[in-house]
Amino acid sequence: MKRLLIVCWIVFSQAHAKRVDRDATTTSPERRDEDGCAANTTKSISLIGLGGMGKAIAKCFMSHGYHVHVWNRTPPKSLDWVEQPERFRWHESPKAAIMASNVTLLVINSAPRLETVQTILFDPATDISSILRGKTVVNMVNHDPYAGQDLDDMLKNAQSHHVAALLFGVPETVCSPASHILIGSPSRTIEAKNDAGSLLLQDDILPALQYLGQVHDFSRGGVGLASVVYLSLIQSLYFGLAGYELSLLILQKYLSSIDVAWDTVAEISSLYQELASTLLKNFLPAFLPIISKTIVQQQWSESYVPAMAAIDMFELHDIVFERLNLLPDSYHTIYTKYLRTTVQAAIEDGQDPEAVGVSAVVQHYSTNDNTIQNKMTGDSQVNVEL
Repeated sequence: MKRLLIVCWIVFSQAHAKRVDRDATTTSPERRDEDGCAANTTKSISLIGLGGMGKAIAKCFMSHGYHVHVWNRTPPKSLDWVEQPERFRWHESPKAAIMASNVTLLVINSAPRLETVQTILFDPATDISSILRGKTVVNMVNHDPYAGQDLDDMLKNAQSHHVAALLFGVPETVCSPASHILIGSPSRTIEAKNDAGSLLLQDDILPALQYLGQVHDFSRGGVGLASVVYLSLIQSLYFGLAGYELSLLILQKYLSSIDVAWDTVAEISSLYQELASTLLKNFLPAFLPIISKTIVQQQWSESYVPAMAAIDMFELHDIVFERLNLLPDSYHTIYTKYLRTTVQAAIEDGQDPEAVGVSAVVQHYSTNDNTIQNKMTGDSQVNVEL
């Protein structure tokens, strides 16, 4: 009886193995690219571009079991950074790299209008557009929503799926929650199905991109909305960092002017950094809903600070800057000018200047009224009685 059971188990195991092999062959037939490399496996991805960000992305995918196929305009000088060489494949042409998998990430430095990407993908000499049908191109280099739409039109003609995936982070933060990926997709990609009949974007693309960082899907706004969100975040980040840099410079210049020892300056600067971080963390959640309501509902009179109070604050800053021999940064100068122009426009309209919030600057800054635009961009300084 025992022997019979063993024989039955062997027969069952062999039959099961054959069935698994057959199913695998049916669902994932092996295809080979022009380099002879197995293509279109479920755990492979292609990268066009191998700069600092491209290397970080490649390492991340390899660490999660992907075979990464790479092409770059210049061959890598060294592959010492590749920790799993069996999962890395360098290709001599972009066409070979793209053929090696169903998903290609564009991580190559490109001109503002994506000329480099368009040349690589649609140059008749490379004949790449002919192999794009059914493949997914993930554009990670475009911050221009209009250029992104142009690229999408080209990919649509090539019957290719398109995903805009803008990575908000640096190479050091890739593959961690500190990076954020902003997603935008056209309707054809949102509705597309994979070989198993599941949604391609939701079940294949987004789970893969989640290895790189936190994914935020803005596909309801097409391919362009992700670019606009990225630009807006960069704007906030740069202005915030510039403001912090300026504030730290003011602090250090003042401490130097009263002959404080350098180790004391460093200690106080560290304390200031901690305090600034705490305040921003506590105050921003309170301010952002007010600002959002002001912009979205265009309730310009509601703001987190009156424009007149802001003018007073900036004038005080001017006095401090002058005493410390500091030139106000461009943001400080331009924003003060916009504040004064906004208040002056309110006075001319018969409004109470004390009731004008700083958010009204955004209203005037974004208006198509040529008169106000000329006031804002003119060289004359508008004097406001305080």
